[in-house]
This record gives sequence, structure tokens and C-alpha cells, in this order.
Amino acid sequence: FFSFCMAEREPIDLSVLDEKVEDAVAKMYKTEHLKKNDIPQPVWKTLAQFDRTSALHIVDSFAKKDLSTIYNKSAFLIGMMKRFRQQQSENQKVHIKPGWATLKDVMKIRCNRDTLQRWLDQDDFEPLVKGCVVRVLVGEQNKARTYRMCIVGGFQRGDERYRFGKIKTTKQLICKFGNMVRPFKMDYISNSDITDEEYNDWLAQMDRCDLDVLTIRDVEHKIKKFRQYASDKEHEAQSKRKHSRSRSRSRSRNRSRSRSSSSSSSSSSSSASSGRHRKRRKP
Repeated sequence: FFSFCMAEREPIDLSVLDEKVEDAVAKMYKTEHLKKNDIPQPVWKTLAQFDRTSALHIVDSFAKKDLSTIYNKSAFLIGMMKRFRQQQSENQKVHIKPGWATLKDVMKIRCNRDTLQRWLDQDDFEPLVKGCVVRVLVGEQNKARTYRMCIVGGFQRGDERYRFGKIKTTKQLICKFGNMVRPFKMDYISNSDITDEEYNDWLAQMDRCDLDVLTIRDVEHKIKKFRQYASDKEHEAQSKRKHSRSRSRSRSRNRSRSRSSSSSSSSSSSSASSGRHRKRRKP
């Protein structure tokens, strides 16, 4: 989240910040509390990812420090942002109640990109994915990707086809994050595990929206559906194998009858010919 490249210096452009945050930073420049080359542009871009209240709090705290004693002001500001984000994450943690699905439980019904590629052409694709948990790429800034844990509400057809694995499709997953619902192309679904932070963010969002979280019973119910699906597929495969063996035996019997009939016809013809020869030898 806080990584950036310092190899090439970008020109300072404070317009990436919220208007009030930009004014607060400009004030530090005017009072010469801060010099323009003290903080590179990528750091301001990182600050721009915070909401206005949080960014103003960080800038105000930064301005109150005695910056004359700080050699690397850029690293100091990055450290402040990181600590603020960690504190924010701690404050957002929701106490898990008995019966709620933990991250370990949630991972049992997680659907990754590879699984979606296997299920894509199945007739029962929607009931399979509905209720699953996915890790979705929701944005990227300064080469840092942001993921969210979402619940799949189903799928819809998009306007354009896109390549997903070896085939092209228009299917998009309907992903729910609290009361926020949005379709995503399936190539945005991650193969990596859901992190503790992403799980806690999801819990906090459900709490803010006053929505019911996943329970252990919900997870068990979905696992039962997975097992039923696997059982049905195995039964279907067995039926196909049985039907194939039956057809193979039937073809074998038909070939045997055909050979037997051909052999009988040949014997009859041979007997008749032999009889004619014997009649010619009579005086």
C-alpha cells in the first residue's frame, strides 16, 4: 500500500489531494515549514487515498511536529500514514460472536479463479457460485492493489465478451460487500487467500450496514450443496459409463450374430454345391 518508486522524480502536483487537504499542505509550504522537494509526488498520491477527515488529521499531526529535527520527512510522513491505517483497522474490528463464521470457516466456501474456470460451462453454474465467498480486485493505485472479500449473489451477462482462461464469456459475478452490489468480470477474482484485514473490513462493513454476517450454519449448508453437486456428477458419470458398457456389449452381440449368420449361410451353400457334384457322377 505504501510502496512507490523513487527512481524518477515526478513534478509536485497537489491537485491529487482533496481541496481542503491541499490547502493545509500549501499552508506548510507558504510558512516554509516544508520545502517542495521534501516530499515526493508518490507520497501525496498515497495520502490522496485517505478520506478528507483522515487526511486532514494526518497533515495536522505532521505539521505540529518539529520537522527541523527530522532528516527524512518523506519516510516520517509515510510512517504516520501507516500507523494511522493500522489504528483505523484495529478500531474497525468487530468482535466475532458465537455462531459467526470465522475466516477459517469462510475459506471452506471460497471460490477462486481456477474453480470458476472449471465451473464456467456447467448448467448449474449460478447455484454453484451463489453464496460463495470471493476475493475481488477492486482497484489499483501507485502499483498497489486493493482487494475485498465479497459474497457472490449470482451472475449476469455483460455487454462484451472477454477471455477467461481458455474460452471467451460474457458472464460476470454479482459481488456484494455489505449493501454495495457490483458486477465483476471473473478475471478480477483472485487465486490468493483472503487476508485477516480483508475479512475484518468485511465484518466492519456488514456491521455498519446492519446486515447479518455469514454463520457457521450458512457455511455448512453451502458445503452440503457442494457435496451434493459432486455426488450428482459422480452418479452422472457412472450412468454414462454403464450406458457405454451396455452399448459396447450390444454391438459385440450384434457382431457375433452377424458372423454366426454368415457362417451358416456359407455352410448351406457348400452343402448344396457338394450335392450337385455327387449327382453328376451317377452313370
